[in-house]
Amino acid sequence: MKIELSVFLATISSILITLIMAIEFIEERKKTMVEKNAHLKKEKCEVCTSIYFISSTLKYWRCPYCNSLNK
Repeated sequence: MKIELSVFLATISSILITLIMAIEFIEERKKTMVEKNAHLKKEKCEVCTSIYFISSTLKYWRCPYCNSLNK
């Protein structure tokens, strides 16, 4: 049984590309599965009384609506 060179190379290339894509997909999935270490707290603007979630490390923050500086 003879196999043409072009068919053989196309088959090998297809298998290789499929494996590379599968490995890349698994690696990207691992990156998105990492638990995000975001500690958010709920704060209320003192001026316009809007409620936002901000980082717990911020001491001061600015309201996006009224642009006031809050503590």
